[in-house]
Amino acid sequence: MRVEARIAAAAAAHAALPAMEGESGERLSYGELEHRVEQLARHLARLGAVPGARVALVFENDWRVPVALLAVFRCGACAVPLNARLADIELDALLAHADPKLVLMIGGETAAAGRHATRLGARAPEEFELTGTAVLACAAREEEALPGDVAVLLYTSGSTGRPKGVMLTHGNLDFLLATGAAQRWLVPEDRVLAVLPMSHSFGLTSVAFSALAAGACLLPRAGFDAARVAEMIVSRRVTALLGVPAMYAKLAEHAHETGMRLQPNALRLASVGGAPLEAALQARYEQMLGLRLNGGYGLTEAAPTVTRGGVALPGVELRIRDLQSGADAPAGAVGVLLVRGPNVMRGYYKDAAATAAAIDAAGWLDTGDLARLDEEGQLLIVGRLKEIIIRSGFNVYPQEVEQAICAHPEVAAAAVLGRMREGNEDVVAFVALRPGAQVDAVALRGHLKPRIAAYKIPTVLILREALPMLASGKVDKLALRHELGARPTP
Repeated sequence: MRVEARIAAAAAAHAALPAMEGESGERLSYGELEHRVEQLARHLARLGAVPGARVALVFENDWRVPVALLAVFRCGACAVPLNARLADIELDALLAHADPKLVLMIGGETAAAGRHATRLGARAPEEFELTGTAVLACAAREEEALPGDVAVLLYTSGSTGRPKGVMLTHGNLDFLLATGAAQRWLVPEDRVLAVLPMSHSFGLTSVAFSALAAGACLLPRAGFDAARVAEMIVSRRVTALLGVPAMYAKLAEHAHETGMRLQPNALRLASVGGAPLEAALQARYEQMLGLRLNGGYGLTEAAPTVTRGGVALPGVELRIRDLQSGADAPAGAVGVLLVRGPNVMRGYYKDAAATAAAIDAAGWLDTGDLARLDEEGQLLIVGRLKEIIIRSGFNVYPQEVEQAICAHPEVAAAAVLGRMREGNEDVVAFVALRPGAQVDAVALRGHLKPRIAAYKIPTVLILREALPMLASGKVDKLALRHELGARPTP
């Protein structure tokens, strides 16, 4: 089923229920959502949003974004969601690669979207009832036509290099929506906070589309503000909270600094994904919220969900490939994680070579993540293949070291990288401390000695107040690598 058809079915079943509530008090019922989608689709079709065309959407989270996305789908076109907070050169490069027929600047009155609209000469047609939406018509070259079932072209964050355009089909997305419905992941009674950017797969599929397909009420918010989210939790206006580890870390910092208690609350579901979460921090956040934090693993190329609670979604297969032999690794052994299922992308746009390198002839997606499966099939992510640090001949997995560092009560976050030095590789850790922390590098090394092998303990510890973050909520390790390259070798 196409995504817009599934959400239209939810709208028909729940016409009087609230579909979305905006930050400024706007309310849209499911009946009104369906009307606005149909109305906008007619306007977009007249402007050139025809089947197979690409329509870029530049935005921050807003109640108008799902309306526009669904309207693009109804035209048979492919949506290209882009974060309005991208720098000019970043946005222009992605637009050049995506080659869209139209660009919509949604929420044009906001500083980010409005600036891009003005810079690119976008206009606001009078017939658009979605106020604040500006439109830029482009002379698309259509160098590489998209198959008709491609729903979205999502650009990866680029944390390890040049971003690639991931082609996700309606079948990819609907598989996850149907699976969520069968598992009652979200229900019509839910009020789902949407602070994760809808320009990324987690915020788009797991939050926005999943909420609307379930008949729940979506609460879109532009950016994450710990004080605002904490207030929504304690006022019991939110029942489902889906986020990344950095979001929960900021909530914990806010609660610690203000003495604010985040329970009792109305939360039924709290979920974390997008990046690994250390066990010690998970326990801390669960105590803060008063309920179990559901962990999941995924990646953009898998639309994005692969596992919930360490277990693969029904219909999704997992394999662990041995690093040396390429054969299946035994239970408990670390290797490269391969995924196969209806959620695996069609491929990378305009990059057949990268697609062939990522997906083999049997349909197995090479995630590039290091993982192991226990005897019961529970998946544990160890780290990224390209991030393995080889120190004195021993493999060091950054995530394992990060978990050990974050077990210290005065640590908020950590990022571990390798740095070549005289034929060996140093383990370097950037560590963000909690406000008011008194710990130093000597104390941190003492904390690590009983927890990890001596060769895994960082040779360099860089302590600071915060780590650079990507819009997806992940630590920007590429920025840290650049910084590390500029630092003199100790």
